[in-house]
Amino acid sequence: MAIKYCSLSSSSVHGNSFLIRGGDGTTIMIDCGIRLRRLETLLDAVNVTPCAIAGLFVSHEHVDHTNALRLRKPFAVRHRIPVYAEPTFWRAWAAEQPGEVPETLRREVSPGETVRVGGLSVRAVAKPHDTQSSVGFVVSDGEERVAVLTDLGHVNDEITEAVAGVDHLIFESNHDVEMELASGRPWPLIHRVLGDRGHLSNEQCLAALLRVAGPRTRTVLLAHLSLDCNDPDLVRRVVGGGLVAAGHRCALEIAPPDRPTGWLPRVP
Repeated sequence: MAIKYCSLSSSSVHGNSFLIRGGDGTTIMIDCGIRLRRLETLLDAVNVTPCAIAGLFVSHEHVDHTNALRLRKPFAVRHRIPVYAEPTFWRAWAAEQPGEVPETLRREVSPGETVRVGGLSVRAVAKPHDTQSSVGFVVSDGEERVAVLTDLGHVNDEITEAVAGVDHLIFESNHDVEMELASGRPWPLIHRVLGDRGHLSNEQCLAALLRVAGPRTRTVLLAHLSLDCNDPDLVRRVVGGGLVAAGHRCALEIAPPDRPTGWLPRVP
């Protein structure tokens, strides 16, 4: 049984959460930015019970990645799921106390560090985003690797090296620059999104994928698309068309903003 993954939801409006399942059945969650009851409903839709999740990995503190932790009794506490996050995240979380995660469920994973959860190894990779701490993850079952990278303003050499040649990529293609500039949004928000600690444009996404996708790369899931400043058809033309023009034959999927993709790679 090969490694599988899926997006449960992927947008700043509806929240972000991804699942990865190893060949031995070990299942982990990356982020839990969905409201609690909806998160549990979406898990049921992909036939995953919360108690089967061996670990929850948090990329950063923004609400669209932590919503189900920001409760008096957070999702992870209700289902006794260990929560892995960067040490700076936990210090800020303790000061803010948006949700009580007891020390017995807290785990630390620093950039460059790899932790083992069941049959999966998970490496944290620092990424540039406008938070106190922000990491992506590269998950391996010993045979294949899945990289999860959204919410990053640019792709540096460290990220490129960490994810080069992975088998599967969950990668951000957040906005079209012209649509962002013409959106009528407040200028500070536009400046943030377009900045080097904001989000990747379609063109930046393509340029990064051309550096990191290799002969082993079988699937790419483009995620965290802006509902106002992007369009799935445009993403397919810019990113998908660019990959094909460069000779890449990986399967390209786009994560819906508010519902699951189903398990990937898809069975032919």
